Amino acid sequence: MRITPNDIQNKQFKTRYINGFDIDEVSNFMEAIREEMEELLKENDRLRNQLNIKDSQLIEYKKIDALMRETLLVMQRTAEEYEANARAQAEAIILEAQQRAQKMLLEKKEEINKLREEINEMKSAKRHFNDEFIRYLESQRRIIDMHDEEELEEGEIMINQQQ
Repeated sequence: MRITPNDIQNKQFKTRYINGFDIDEVSNFMEAIREEMEELLKENDRLRNQLNIKDSQLIEYKKIDALMRETLLVMQRTAEEYEANARAQAEAIILEAQQRAQKMLLEKKEEINKLREEINEMKSAKRHFNDEFIRYLESQRRIIDMHDEEELEEGEIMINQQQ
């Protein structure tokens, strides 16, 4: 059975002996105990309320802690995903640049080969032109030589006829 301050205040003792305890002294002592118990119970209630508040705060702090941990994990995963995406994009850019460079190199090699072919064709055309020009000049020289011979013959004939 729990004793309350009211139980102490309302407690009445029977006096059986003539030379028993002093009733006022017992009453004063009981009053002091009642007051002390009342203070202790108030303190106990106050501490219990504080404990409940602290428990509630602890639960909230644990929720906040769990949320912060979860947020941190999400942020770490997000950062890792961003990093992986950035790496993939960088690799794709590098690969594309390498492919473009390779394509440009092939195009330039083809241009060089075409230019070489054109140069060779021009050289061949020049040789052909030179050969044709030389033939033409030789034919013209032969014509001139024949013409000179004819003139010489005609001149000799004329000289011979005049003689």
